[in-house]
Amino acid sequence: MDISSMKPAWAAEFGVLTASIAAQVEALPSVGRAQIAKYGDGGAHLHLLLMGRPARMLQLRGSPLLDWEENLPRVPEAVLRANARPIVEELVLEYGGTGRLG
Repeated sequence: MDISSMKPAWAAEFGVLTASIAAQVEALPSVGRAQIAKYGDGGAHLHLLLMGRPARMLQLRGSPLLDWEENLPRVPEAVLRANARPIVEELVLEYGGTGRLG
């Protein structure tokens, strides 16, 4: 399914969930802004990316981070996990689940 074909109840939940994740991403000290991108190439399912623009890298404002991703230095695995933990914890509080990080 794609956003345009979601049932209204699913679309409402999707919007709340997306807003919650974006707020949590923007709360990270290393993130300046969350960018949300929807890509579709005619496939039957949604391709949604939620990316955090690195803080203090204002040259990335207004630019799709996907284009920059190959040029930016890789974020260490420990930092990725540390950034993911508060987001997962908040989502577990709001929506339930186990919150296991692979």
